[in-house]
Amino acid sequence: MKKFYRICGLAIIVGLVMMLVGWSNNGVRPIIANHNHFTLTAIDDSKLTRIYTSNHKFNKVFIQTDSSDVFLHSGKKYQVNVTGVNPDAVQVKLANNRLDIYEPRPIAINWRKIGSKIDVTVPQNVHYTEFDSDSDHGNIRLKDLKANANFVSCIDGYLDIDNIDTKNTSLITGSNHRLTLNNSDLGNAEVKIDGGWCRLLNCRSTMTLDASNANITINNSQLSNRNSFTLQSSNLVIKNTPNLSYQLTADGKAIRYKGSKPYENFIKKNSKKNFILVDSTEGTITIK
Repeated sequence: MKKFYRICGLAIIVGLVMMLVGWSNNGVRPIIANHNHFTLTAIDDSKLTRIYTSNHKFNKVFIQTDSSDVFLHSGKKYQVNVTGVNPDAVQVKLANNRLDIYEPRPIAINWRKIGSKIDVTVPQNVHYTEFDSDSDHGNIRLKDLKANANFVSCIDGYLDIDNIDTKNTSLITGSNHRLTLNNSDLGNAEVKIDGGWCRLLNCRSTMTLDASNANITINNSQLSNRNSFTLQSSNLVIKNTPNLSYQLTADGKAIRYKGSKPYENFIKKNSKKNFILVDSTEGTITIK
């Protein structure tokens, strides 16, 4: 019996130590490379907002967070604004023309989510080669940006993209959240959706899309060259997409083309250059 109590006591002590160490990870000071480029300023007495500013140019932005929300957009100057329960737990590093923003990995169990708001401003007059954003449990917004490549992974949060111009795009979303794409040129795009809904409005792209358990609407957009959609238990609606040919396949006569009778397979040639191939299982396809 004494042995049992000793084991239980030891387990409780180890658990308390891990909790304290994990809690302390939220208080880690930010690591800032190149101190001559970045400065740290506390806003108001609460010190819940910290701003990193820089006069040094960079052409790549990498953001990786666990639970923080990210807003990446263009503006007049380089600036990273972090607001939250503990903004010190977000690290910013600048080196080799690359800006890195990330949350520190805990060295023990961390029972608290950092949950910061990360606002990143980059000037428009710089040629950016890459934007890379990755969030496990936060939301991501991108607005008014131009780059050669844009890679975004938003596993358990919503993803909003507005007025983006890129040559190559990769988007991954999941956990039944929303993906909205507005007024953007996505270039050659690869999109993967696992649950939730997706809306494409006033966009241009050559797209490969893989979706499951999703509702997808494409409206007033231009799909160029060869596009390929693979849908599982998903519904697709395409409206006002001019100059586009269709080759559609769906289970159980689940295809409707501009109010027609339902089809299981449907081919329509409207363009010699622009084409979409859709293969749907347990879902519907509607062309309006």
